Amino acid sequence: MKHRTGYLYQRGATWWLQYRIAGETVKQSLKTADKEEAEKERKKIMAPLMATDRVNALALVQAKLAGAKSEEAAAKDEANQPLDIAGAWRAYEAASNRPDSSERTLEGYARAWRLFAGWINDKHPGKLLMRDVDASTAAAYAQHLTAEKVSASTFNQYIGLLRLVWRCLADEIRSTGNPWMNISKKRAQRLQHRHKAITAEQFDNLLQAAPDADIHDLLFVLGW
Repeated sequence: MKHRTGYLYQRGATWWLQYRIAGETVKQSLKTADKEEAEKERKKIMAPLMATDRVNALALVQAKLAGAKSEEAAAKDEANQPLDIAGAWRAYEAASNRPDSSERTLEGYARAWRLFAGWINDKHPGKLLMRDVDASTAAAYAQHLTAEKVSASTFNQYIGLLRLVWRCLADEIRSTGNPWMNISKKRAQRLQHRHKAITAEQFDNLLQAAPDADIHDLLFVLGW
């Protein structure tokens, strides 16, 4: 019974109630900064739990637990907003754990990011946070790239960039996983005979794929 009285504590100016039932901890906002009002609300919430047996009390608390935990998570999000899509590229550029890419490679990454950000703003305007992008959204973007008939190399670079951004910003995104990991890379078609020079876009893609500055410069010279 002593565990069913609950206790009050403050988060900022707002009073919260915490109590435990059969090992389950419940925290919920009482939505008031007045201690007397908070105490009245505590008694109102705890009264049915104190008046019933352990089994029925657990049944009551289970109905509240999911909502209370969601409320607590929402309060944390309000105090420390998860990363939004609009600010993600700036966050990536400032990330200490991103690869040390060359300026040209970073420009290519930025172009790929702008294409994705433009697509999601057009097709999914309600998805504002990075964690709103789930596996089905990632699959839809992959289908979009395929419909646009981008090359296998370009497709792989775009998806690879998105995987990288989500991996480097995982803490700021606060999501449960990387939605791009289930997108398979495309296999480039082998050319048995080449009858014409590669296009400017293909050459640019080749340079962007260079793993470091030395290889980039070597490919550039060989291209010329």
